[in-house]
Amino acid sequence: YASPAMASITDIESRRIIDVNNAWLKVTGMDRIATIGKTREEIGGVGLSLDYDYFADSSSGDVGERATVEASIANADGAAVWLISNAVKIDLDQRPALLSVSIDVTER
Repeated sequence: YASPAMASITDIESRRIIDVNNAWLKVTGMDRIATIGKTREEIGGVGLSLDYDYFADSSSGDVGERATVEASIANADGAAVWLISNAVKIDLDQRPALLSVSIDVTER
């Protein structure tokens, strides 16, 4: 992923991070090995907190449905980072997942 936008894929049911791109690692200050397969809580709350229950409910979170939020997260050093994020529910190998793309707008 050569995108300057942060991107992550998270399993909705387990809330485990499946993959992140280099921009996500740079902004959050996290290491790929310490991130993949973990939940947000297991990595110290780094990353965007999304309403996974909303997307997990098939009646309200159909594949392709999107949510856009502006939120502040703490990176690995505890510094606040402001993001504009979009999440879309996708089907990944017959499992519901969230593809999240975020832009760091801290400096605006």
